[in-house]
Amino acid sequence: MIPSSKTCLRAVAGGFALLAASAALAQTAGDAPSNNWLVTCTNQGTPDRLACTMSQNIVQKQTGDRIASFQIVRGADGPVVNLVLPFGARLRDGVELLIDAKSVAKLPYVSALNVGLVAETPLTKEMLPLLRNGKIAAVKLVNMAGNPVEVQIDLIGFSRAYDLFSSVGG
Repeated sequence: MIPSSKTCLRAVAGGFALLAASAALAQTAGDAPSNNWLVTCTNQGTPDRLACTMSQNIVQKQTGDRIASFQIVRGADGPVVNLVLPFGARLRDGVELLIDAKSVAKLPYVSALNVGLVAETPLTKEMLPLLRNGKIAAVKLVNMAGNPVEVQIDLIGFSRAYDLFSSVGG
């Protein structure tokens, strides 16, 4: 389902406000609901094959506004991690992905959509077991004021969702 333009504008506006206030953007594991990974599939555009996405949306607890989205999609050469982050980030710094406080990848920004900035990296054989066995992933970026911002992603349920994603065309 494609979000309405009102929803997209609200998400973008929320993103600006959230990046301006780094403290409001940080999410702790206690704020994250358990097992909030989703697998969605469609055959629109590819009638004979499912295209699936595994994702978790990180929302601000007080407002319900989406802060970021962690997605795994099937790329031409295997699974790809996509991070959709709010506008207001300093692009040249890219994004750092950490799993249980260990840096595992530096992601460049590759695109801008109507709902935010996209950073991506291949899901490597080394990264997958860390995500499967980890407790918390974190995304670190720098806002336009030069302040570091961290968004945490709960990894509870990741393995089960990834197994489903892999089995249905992910």
